[in-house]
Amino acid sequence: MTSSLTRRLTTIIGRPVDQTTRERCARHVLDWIGCAVAGAVHPAGRILADYAGTQPPGTATVLAGSRVS
Repeated sequence: MTSSLTRRLTTIIGRPVDQTTRERCARHVLDWIGCAVAGAVHPAGRILADYAGTQPPGTATVLAGSRVS
């Protein structure tokens, strides 16, 4: 069964997306999430989060849910 996301992606790129590519994409997304979570507690991530908290609200969404410029 094809998911709604897969159908939309197929429409955007103009060709079918095979199962192997979808699985590889899922692994990359999970890897990115793991890196983001690990980076959030790293000193550099804390500095960036503190800085983002000093900025006016904007259109970018931070993982924690706040909106920054």
